[in-house]
Amino acid sequence: MTELSIRLAAETDAAELARLNGLFNGATLTPRRTGRASARRGAHRAALLAWVDGRAVGFTCLRFARLITTALPYAEVTELFVEEAFRRRGIARALLTEAETLARALGAPGVILFTGLKNASAQAFYRAVGYHDYAITMRKVFGE
Repeated sequence: MTELSIRLAAETDAAELARLNGLFNGATLTPRRTGRASARRGAHRAALLAWVDGRAVGFTCLRFARLITTALPYAEVTELFVEEAFRRRGIARALLTEAETLARALGAPGVILFTGLKNASAQAFYRAVGYHDYAITMRKVFGE
């Protein structure tokens, strides 16, 4: 890896973001739909892309919400992904650091993230960069 850069995703990055999202979770969002979502970022959400030598190789998404019970915003990393061929080079750490910087700049007192219950490698990574167990997340799928 010779040059890593991280920047906010723009609508013109839609095809790359859609490609990476497909690798991440099999999502088949079109670049057009992904581009519209990227363009609607703003103070309440942002996508960051990692580029190595001009190629998009990873992304993270951050969202913000104001809680009813406090004036402080809630910041959450909703996705973090790096292409397999580019892993273990500090890219995920750099993406997460940039997301944390953005959250701090917007007044969030910290960042919360969710990861798969069985994703031991991701959990180990998050712990290694300072995250700790915080809550149990539960869900209900309609129709079950």
